[in-house]
Amino acid sequence: MGAVLRRTGLVVQGVSGLVSAVKAFDVVEFAGSLQSIGKGVSGALDGIGALTGMYKNVVDLVDSGQGFLEALKESFNFDKKSDWYRALRDLDSLVQVGKFADFETLIRKLPPLCQRNPAFQWGLCQRLGEIASNSTWNAEIRKGAISFMGEMYGDAMWNQHVSVRLWTLHILESLAGNDEPSSDKTSSDKASSDKASSDKASSDKDVAKYAQNQLEALKAHSTPETETQFQAYEKDHQNMNPFRPDLKSKASPLLTKYLNKPDIEGPLQRMKATRLEVQKNQEKQGVEIYVSPKARQAKSVEIFELTPRVEKFLENDKKVFLLLGESGAGKSTFFKELEVNLWNKYNKYDKFNGRIPLLIYLPAIDSPHNDLVGKQLGRMGFNDAQVKELKDTREFTLICDGYDESQQTRNLYTSNNLNVPGGWRAKMLISCRTDSIGADYKDIFQPTDRNDTGGKPELFEEATIATFDDDQIQRYIEQYVKPERTKWSVHKYSKALKQIPSLRDLVKNPFLLKLTLEYLPAAANSSWFSDSEIRITSVELYDNFIDQWLERSKVNLMEMGLKGGTQDEFRNLGQSGFKKSGITFLKDLANAMYTNQPNNPIVTYTPKDTKSWKEEFFGSIAGKKLLREALPLICSHTQSQFIHRSILDYGVALAIFDPEENKETEEEVTPTQARRGSVVSTMSFEDFHKEKEETIPLEQPLLDSPLGKRSIIAELAVIQFLAERAQKYPKFRERLRAIIECSKKKEENNVRVAAANAITILVRASVDFNGEDLRGINIPGADLSFGVFDSTNLEGADLRKVNLRNVWLRKAKLDGANMQSVQFGEFPYLEPKSGVRCSTYSPDGKSYSVGLENGNAKVYETETWKKRDTLPGTGKVNCLAYSGKSDRIVTGSTDGTVRLWDVENGGRICDFIGHTGKVACIAYAPKEERFVTGGQDGSVRLWDAATGKI
Repeated sequence: MGAVLRRTGLVVQGVSGLVSAVKAFDVVEFAGSLQSIGKGVSGALDGIGALTGMYKNVVDLVDSGQGFLEALKESFNFDKKSDWYRALRDLDSLVQVGKFADFETLIRKLPPLCQRNPAFQWGLCQRLGEIASNSTWNAEIRKGAISFMGEMYGDAMWNQHVSVRLWTLHILESLAGNDEPSSDKTSSDKASSDKASSDKASSDKDVAKYAQNQLEALKAHSTPETETQFQAYEKDHQNMNPFRPDLKSKASPLLTKYLNKPDIEGPLQRMKATRLEVQKNQEKQGVEIYVSPKARQAKSVEIFELTPRVEKFLENDKKVFLLLGESGAGKSTFFKELEVNLWNKYNKYDKFNGRIPLLIYLPAIDSPHNDLVGKQLGRMGFNDAQVKELKDTREFTLICDGYDESQQTRNLYTSNNLNVPGGWRAKMLISCRTDSIGADYKDIFQPTDRNDTGGKPELFEEATIATFDDDQIQRYIEQYVKPERTKWSVHKYSKALKQIPSLRDLVKNPFLLKLTLEYLPAAANSSWFSDSEIRITSVELYDNFIDQWLERSKVNLMEMGLKGGTQDEFRNLGQSGFKKSGITFLKDLANAMYTNQPNNPIVTYTPKDTKSWKEEFFGSIAGKKLLREALPLICSHTQSQFIHRSILDYGVALAIFDPEENKETEEEVTPTQARRGSVVSTMSFEDFHKEKEETIPLEQPLLDSPLGKRSIIAELAVIQFLAERAQKYPKFRERLRAIIECSKKKEENNVRVAAANAITILVRASVDFNGEDLRGINIPGADLSFGVFDSTNLEGADLRKVNLRNVWLRKAKLDGANMQSVQFGEFPYLEPKSGVRCSTYSPDGKSYSVGLENGNAKVYETETWKKRDTLPGTGKVNCLAYSGKSDRIVTGSTDGTVRLWDVENGGRICDFIGHTGKVACIAYAPKEERFVTGGQDGSVRLWDAATGKI
């Protein structure tokens, strides 16, 4: 059947011009709420369903001619409840809107008993004849319908009843004589232009001739008996019109409503084409190189392929997939590739591939916690009516990129009402940088109900992108090497990476790998290239990347043939140094973004911003426009951003310390292996232990830079760039130390902020502070983790909220230091050796109690997390509560007992008997003389804590 329809041109995909002839109609959603057309229908038919209820007002089969029905009623069963009847009604709806692909699917998936039912065959032939007679469709579609009738006539599979054969011949006879368009079929064309009328008349004649040829071919193979029967039949029915009146004139109001639905399939196909074209262009330009990433689960060392894991997620019942990874790990690239794959598989009739993939860059959406999907669809060109139709009828795969860059703290799944009645139906994939999540990060990603305070871990999955292994690096290089991009071979790149061990540490990250591959040819003749002991840092890769980018931009602008004022501005930039001007613009822009819109990498500039800080960078001044074009910026309409978030981080670091501005006074040091490694690169500094100068001048520009404007401690990429600068440039280390020293005397906020930033950078740079005098320094919030402070004097220092995780503090002096809320890292892991049913802190925070499955309760000291007491019991401890003074604990158990305990000595004070079932909850009264318990026996009891009475 499918082959027949494809051969005869009924498949809509092969017919030019059909899409413009009909209005889009979503048969899956249209029919999905109605009953199935019958037993045995499966596969692609699933979801099409029956349309019986919508056709009560549609013309009945008897409209085709009472005479013929009378002749056949004894042979055929015209029970309207039969499968064949409902199938014909489904076919009517599809013909109404020109959905011939669905027309084919429906016929192909019908049960054989339905296909061979003479009544169904009769009705199908009638509908094929109507298609052929209707000038709405193009000639190829109409001829295809005629050919299909011929196939049915001669195909033994259909086992046609003799009356159906006669009916087929009668239809073809009518079509062959249809040289002039009939009024009921062509009324819509009367207002057409003369040319359109002429074209239609020509098409009608072409179809009539085709029908005549088909009729003659069938008659040529007819038996004498069939010919006699046909002649008799034609004599009796020569004046009968085999076609029904126009269905559209008798359609039910519900059908009319659906025919007037907003067109969504057309815009969806355009969106698909646009998204695929964007990705195709990026591939041609070499913007994106994709190597399938590997990943691991949180706190797991097991590595797995990420793509199959995501594909499995898309087919199971889970709703949210969190993708974590460091900056440059390839999260965005993976999401873009996923979007392309989903669009290529997109089939709205498929259970899994029918979801609409929607890639959303979260920082570009205003308030993404509210109507995220609707806002993105609006950005893609859908109007309000189309958005509503999509919300009501379709499902989505939301691919949300850049949660960490969108300044969000809300659960986007919950706040957007996904998968609740009346809400969007969707699965969500969402990405976030690993360094941007806290210990309770699952709370902002796990699906929850608005009225449910707890998450639903069974609907949540996560993965962290793993660093590139050797095989992935090799595959990336193979894709990177192209004649137009580099003269180096794959072998030469591989050899260089092996020759310089430090490079292998850097290229585990796809973005840094790309920068490295760009850097190597330019540096091939440098002295370091043959010295495997010299280390290359990530900040040097970015230095080279920006230099090369600006150089290419300069050449491109020169070749553009600039004119007038633009040419003059370009000449002025060249006189002052084009690259220098570009780097200054980069630093100033990054600093302004960092200061005025922290954590937001996208700048939105509109005419109303002419008096804001944005005007300096995005105004209409020709020189600024040239610099914007020269930098690695993506500018689209009113929004601009760097091509990668790490470029912004690099610009901020460069605004704090630019080696080019300090060449005259700076001496580089050669890195060597340090006692304790930093995160990326390591070295030791003998000059740290040299005798210090009595006075180290404070560099005011450093305080005026981003270093003194806000804390950068959480900006790990910025810290890492600056740590690498500190490792290489002694003068920068001196300035950082000077700020720390200054904090002893000055308590201005900018000095404290700068000092905390400075010592964090130095610790990350592997600077040891052994035996140093740091008395009275003010570094609240600094990160000293893994720092070396043995025998260091920190008396009177302000260490509030300082991170001291894994810090070396042997013999350090901390007398008088303010250590409020100091963080020592991961707390002890308690193992009570029985299932925990409940737990609570004491009001004074000094103790912590847990109720256990074995009937006991255990009390721990929070300062040391040592177990203080075990409170023995019988039934499982369901609940417990402290008194306001933290000196009493009351427990409730499954055996109905309530017990009061002394926290100081662990002794049992009193048992409270009264509940006949499990004790479910306990609360102390504010004045502490009483407490209340609730039980599963349906009672709430108020107890006197002193007497044990109710």
